[in-house]
Amino acid sequence: MSQINVLVVDISSDVLAELIADAVLKSSDMHLVRSRKDPTDPRDPKGLFVAQEEVEHVLKSLPAADRCAVVAVMHAPRCAEVTRHLVTSR
Repeated sequence: MSQINVLVVDISSDVLAELIADAVLKSSDMHLVRSRKDPTDPRDPKGLFVAQEEVEHVLKSLPAADRCAVVAVMHAPRCAEVTRHLVTSR
């Protein structure tokens, strides 16, 4: 089985996002889709996260047949609004 593409979107600047991205990097059945911004966000010098504004573009650039997961790290009040938009993007 092929790897699943994983986008980590750090909306709330939470340390948990980096832990998730590191776990994806260490997994043999997952591929971390990194930010395509140049230069990278100063809050994310390793380029581990996909910025919220680039998620839609990144999802559309992945082959439709590829498996994909979006991990949005944020505080609960905005969760429903953001995830609804992300789901419709794919």
